[in-house]
Amino acid sequence: MVNAHETVEMGTPLIEIINDEVLTAKCLLPAKHLNEAKIGRSFALKVQETGTTVTATLSHVSPVMDPASMTFAVQATIDNRAGNLRPGMNATFHLSSLREK
Repeated sequence: MVNAHETVEMGTPLIEIINDEVLTAKCLLPAKHLNEAKIGRSFALKVQETGTTVTATLSHVSPVMDPASMTFAVQATIDNRAGNLRPGMNATFHLSSLREK
């Protein structure tokens, strides 16, 4: 990005526009939860910065297991149309809340 009073060349990005109505949460889960992690399942995320709990829906489950840590990556979508969350916030994943859609 560019700071005030800088000269820019053609093609240099000046601003970044983001759509934060739907956010993506990324986390690693222990291997023992592989059978529970199904696309479309929803679960609770407790957002550290706000102290609120939001619902997220699994949108991606990695087919690859990390053999060293015995974890796999998942991604989930969060409806943020109310605008209460910001990209980069931290949250705690509540595995006990993982449930069928």
